[in-house]
Amino acid sequence: MRNFIISALCLGILIGGWSIFAVYSNDKINDLQIQLTSGVIAAVEDGRWKDADASFSYFSKDWSQYRKSAAFFLNTQELNEVDCTIEKTAYYIKAFDLSNASGELASLNEQLFFLHYNETLSAENIF
Repeated sequence: MRNFIISALCLGILIGGWSIFAVYSNDKINDLQIQLTSGVIAAVEDGRWKDADASFSYFSKDWSQYRKSAAFFLNTQELNEVDCTIEKTAYYIKAFDLSNASGELASLNEQLFFLHYNETLSAENIF
């Protein structure tokens, strides 16, 4: 009986930790997407490259901070793909390349959406 109680307690701690991270992750991913769409994408589409570079730098710092905690809970390969897209986008913005920067930003926005969606606890993801 003692082993069962210890196992149940450990399971509760794991589920509780995951639930706390899920709430944090949802809020942070939403904030990152808002930064991306209202700040960076808008600046790139308007041709304000200095504003886009500054906004994207701020976005990249926020992503790096989030990634440190996400590495414990999310798929590392997906996190690395987002990192790769961020690096490519940074170079496109610095090169004032409208078409490639816009495409990578749209891709990054979708990657952020699916990053959180694929890791949520739902019947679709479990079965």
